[in-house]
Amino acid sequence: MTETVRARWRRVRGKCGRAGGLLLAFALVGLTMACSREPSKKALRARAMSPAAESRRAEEERKMRALIERLAAVPGLEHVLTRFTDSCTRPYNGSIFENNRSPDVLRCDMQAVAYFGV
Repeated sequence: MTETVRARWRRVRGKCGRAGGLLLAFALVGLTMACSREPSKKALRARAMSPAAESRRAEEERKMRALIERLAAVPGLEHVLTRFTDSCTRPYNGSIFENNRSPDVLRCDMQAVAYFGV
């Protein structure tokens, strides 16, 4: 009779251990997902349109225009057109199995294409 009780206790203890481990795993996954949630599109848009971001954009545009003016001062080149592209996107964070999450929340880019005639 003691062997039967001992065997039953081992079975119950093993099942409880597995159930506890499973519950712990679900709790950790849920906590990780809740803590690593990204900001909403509205919050990112507000950050991209903030006065600090606007002033940085204006400064970069001034630098690009100054470079284009120096190129236009070269004899024989005539500045025809400049096209500016300004964009902000979320960075690629890979899959959940890769450990290369980007520390950036928002990545903004500005490009200028200048056309010159000879």
